[in-house]
Amino acid sequence: MQAKTLKLIIGLVLVLFVLFSILISQLCQPSQNNPVVAAVSNALSAPNPVQSSAKPDPLSWEPVLRQLLSFLSKACPR
Repeated sequence: MQAKTLKLIIGLVLVLFVLFSILISQLCQPSQNNPVVAAVSNALSAPNPVQSSAKPDPLSWEPVLRQLLSFLSKACPR
């Protein structure tokens, strides 16, 4: 592998790590005017209660997002 390509890959990984850590810190330490927490809570709040007999849409992103947020919430120190 060339040195330039290796440096580019390492740089991209570091930038993605920093962005990911900022996102986690915003989710773990919500403030009153935090746009990240507001967007996540608005996206996952259902306008109508979900019926227990209703089958979820197999192509829906909601179950994936719920599992991802559940996983990320475990990263927050309590």
